[in-house]
Amino acid sequence: MIIAVNIRRALAKGMPVQKATERAWALKRKNCEQHEYVIAVVNGIIKGYYKLIKVKSDHEFTLRVKFDLDVCSDVDKEFINRYIVNRNINLRRVQRGKYI
Repeated sequence: MIIAVNIRRALAKGMPVQKATERAWALKRKNCEQHEYVIAVVNGIIKGYYKLIKVKSDHEFTLRVKFDLDVCSDVDKEFINRYIVNRNINLRRVQRGKYI
């Protein structure tokens, strides 16, 4: 359903939210392809909501994946927020990437 990624370090380096969310992640491509959304998280707070378009291998960092993303609609954002609240998901525990 949703992949949550922690972008704290990338933002500290001045990277824009979407670019930080798309970058190389140590996640399994096959697992990522089964998800529809990616959220960018910093200290448990969602900074970006994205629709996952495509998962690709990262050529710069082998064994990592990167994402092609589109910004979510307001309806999708509301759905994601309800999903997280209804399942009592703690986003503070997102260290790198987490399937939720």
